[in-house]
Amino acid sequence: MRIGNGYDIHLLLAGRALILGGIEIPFAKGLQGHSDGDVLIHAVADAILGALGMGDIGHYYPDTDPRLKGMSSLRMLDDLKQELEKRMMKIGNLDTVIIAEAPKLAPFTAAMRSSLAQHLATEEARVNIKAKTGEKLDAIGQFEVLLTYSGFHAILIYRLSHLLWKMNIPFLPRVLSQFARFITGIEIHPGAEIGGGFFIDHGMGVVIGETAEIGENVTLFQGVTLGGTGKERGKRHPTLGDNVMVGVGAKILGGITIGEGVKVGANSVVLKSVPPQSTVVGVPGRILKSRDPRPNLVNMNHGDLPDPISERIDELELEIQELRNLILERASLKTKKESSS
Repeated sequence: MRIGNGYDIHLLLAGRALILGGIEIPFAKGLQGHSDGDVLIHAVADAILGALGMGDIGHYYPDTDPRLKGMSSLRMLDDLKQELEKRMMKIGNLDTVIIAEAPKLAPFTAAMRSSLAQHLATEEARVNIKAKTGEKLDAIGQFEVLLTYSGFHAILIYRLSHLLWKMNIPFLPRVLSQFARFITGIEIHPGAEIGGGFFIDHGMGVVIGETAEIGENVTLFQGVTLGGTGKERGKRHPTLGDNVMVGVGAKILGGITIGEGVKVGANSVVLKSVPPQSTVVGVPGRILKSRDPRPNLVNMNHGDLPDPISERIDELELEIQELRNLILERASLKTKKESSS
């Protein structure tokens, strides 16, 4: 028995047909793609190829091949059916999940099942399709982000104010940053240098100083301060490397450097530079551990961090228990000697 996993996601665009499982579904938008954009079939094909140890669909159906432009994705299933027959193998069970806020897919899942089963030469009873939504736990689409995400608004206004700042235009950049603070609760000085992929979650109370430097793919949670210390001029705000995550309420103060991949725990106060791939927590911040570098992994979990105080208390309790056992053992030996004499 072999098992494979598949996954696919495409952008919805106006003017294209929405096709899932080889079935056209009435909707105002369709999935972008070199072929018909059928993400269900693409995921199924990837799962089968994975089970066969044959790589992924991009190897066999590259989006650079003009002959595949607008191709029906059902062709992938027909090709895979032949491959399975050649190897004298068959589908044991196919369980799929489609996640979409709209349109409602439940009325079409039976037709999708029939289509997949037919083109894979298997029984419909072996094919299952579940249609789910994101339960509105995040933004449904780009339009909602544009209207309701304060972090996005603050970054957008910062990009404009920073451009004006670099052009040495007086007054207006600071006016824009204060306007952003008024409407979002996030204050970013126009002189700060911020790389791409920057994300502010919730954002209320975030402050980023004038000489702060932020690398690529950095995430800040609400209440974070990248501030200065004293009244010195020049570089007086922190530098954050790529892929840094700063938890709720953390304060990073002074012209220090936070290395690539560092995680700063909630409410920590960091006053000294932190080496790459480390975790820092506490007041003042303590560097607790280094991790294997995984720069492409975006980890938003800032609650699963070490607690050095409770760990030290646990160690002390263990030491006290060992001392108690040693005292009791020696007292027992002394009693035995006295009784024997």
